[in-house]
Amino acid sequence: KMPWKDLNSNILGIIANSIDITQKDYLQLKEKQVLTKQAMLSQNEIQKQYRILLVEDQSFAADITKIILTDLNCQVDLAPDSKTAILQAKNNNYDLIFMDIELSDLDGYETTRRIRLNELSKDKHVPIIALTAYIDNHDRERCLSAGMNAILIKPLMKEKALDMLNTFIPQT
Repeated sequence: KMPWKDLNSNILGIIANSIDITQKDYLQLKEKQVLTKQAMLSQNEIQKQYRILLVEDQSFAADITKIILTDLNCQVDLAPDSKTAILQAKNNNYDLIFMDIELSDLDGYETTRRIRLNELSKDKHVPIIALTAYIDNHDRERCLSAGMNAILIKPLMKEKALDMLNTFIPQT
């Protein structure tokens, strides 16, 4: 508000500028709601992140697979050999394990058997998905008898990885 004066500084009236603050308040409220919703979504995404053990001795294949799984909201730990895989599976709680069949030390079959033996004391069964470049009926039977839950042919594709997450992890 301001006084309205003539040339002799006599007050003729009051000039007032009015602004409808309801629209401004509405926009501020909506902005707060959007920010709150985004914060809640971010928190839910963090809580829904799945922990995956990737057992892969080829660094290039491991990098590609890790990128795909990270894009699917997974926290990925890498085990470059069977010894590391067995130790990590024993000491951590994973939602799923992707297991290369042809490892440099023990093969994926024996690594899976040892992980399954360690699980007996934990009373927890982590799904293990075989990753291999080639599989025939004999190899498929070996995977299943070693304790693997499913078999995927390399390279791991995002759609197949998502199928495995949806199939073997509850409420993905």
